Amino acid sequence: MESGSIVEYIDRQKIMCAVILEVKNTRLRLLTENNREVSLSPGRIAHRSNTSLDVTQGRDRMVDMLKTLAMRRNDLRRKIDLRELWEVLNSEQEWIDLPTMTAFCFPDDPGSDHESAVVRAFFENRRYFKFNHEGFFPHSEAEVERLIAREREEARRQHLIEIGAAWLNQVLQGRVAEVDTAGAQDRATVASVLSDYFIFGKDSRDAALGKAICARTGIGSSDKLFQALVQAGVMTVDENTDLIREAIPINFPP
Repeated sequence: MESGSIVEYIDRQKIMCAVILEVKNTRLRLLTENNREVSLSPGRIAHRSNTSLDVTQGRDRMVDMLKTLAMRRNDLRRKIDLRELWEVLNSEQEWIDLPTMTAFCFPDDPGSDHESAVVRAFFENRRYFKFNHEGFFPHSEAEVERLIAREREEARRQHLIEIGAAWLNQVLQGRVAEVDTAGAQDRATVASVLSDYFIFGKDSRDAALGKAICARTGIGSSDKLFQALVQAGVMTVDENTDLIREAIPINFPP
């Protein structure tokens, strides 16, 4: 690697485009598309282009060119259909290197931008292939189904956190009557999760979800959560939580 080389690295789950300003010992000094200078080891580089920039042309000019390059590569990324690729390649169960995979995606004279687009597409969507420095390996059908189910579960979890936090905020503001946007079933689910979380704490079935909803709302104490549940009509002010916690019945057959 040398000064002027265009490279990409992963920063906070995002691929960043940068140009090497200086190579010194075992570190690279980079200028990124966000107009930041960073120092990285060569091992952090996810992709290196075969094109370069003239580092004497000025910082602003280089940043503009990096931004344009990143936009072009993202546009190319959107043209890649990973599911279609997986349906063709999953029966092989073999590692595929970057040049070969790029040729599959862009059969007409692919270049560095196309390679970058492939890296971006596979980094963004891990559903169909796993990848590392060796290349890309198609998941089995069972693994794809498992990943899809996990994605749906996480999407559902995030949905409940969002509506749960909105619902709690409205309750705490005394607007219980207005709470009607989340849907009755979702509200019932959130209410059940939060009441269980209040009663059983970290031992409740959906403790992580209850904790996440409270954190999003800023509820930091069990007293405040109980107050919200009472205001919402989920619990009464004299609720005997000890009986519920210990599963002691309060109604008996004749």
